[in-house]
Amino acid sequence: MNSGRIILLLVLTLLVAACSRHGSLNAIDIPATPVLSSDERYAVIIEPYVSMRDQPGENGITIAHSRRGDIFTVKGRRILELGDARVLWIDLGAGWVTESSVQLYSGEDKARTAAKLLD
Repeated sequence: MNSGRIILLLVLTLLVAACSRHGSLNAIDIPATPVLSSDERYAVIIEPYVSMRDQPGENGITIAHSRRGDIFTVKGRRILELGDARVLWIDLGAGWVTESSVQLYSGEDKARTAAKLLD
């Protein structure tokens, strides 16, 4: 066997091993810490209307509302378990929303540009 075929066989073996499923995301033990990341991010509300809660989770009470295109600085993130699923909640300072309600950006200019496109 020539060296080209050996290398190809090795690469294919590594790809198959890397792509095999070892478990689901739900099997990963992630502690429910308040902040998962300290880098500054900006969130743009993508839903037409969002209720913001005083704490993450369904037990939180609505303390504010926001509309599509509103921009917030992300203050924190928390993962909560809901049965077999895990839900990421985003702290926007004015309240908590689910990740599905926002789009996150690494800079304020990017967030403003994205918000303008939602109009």
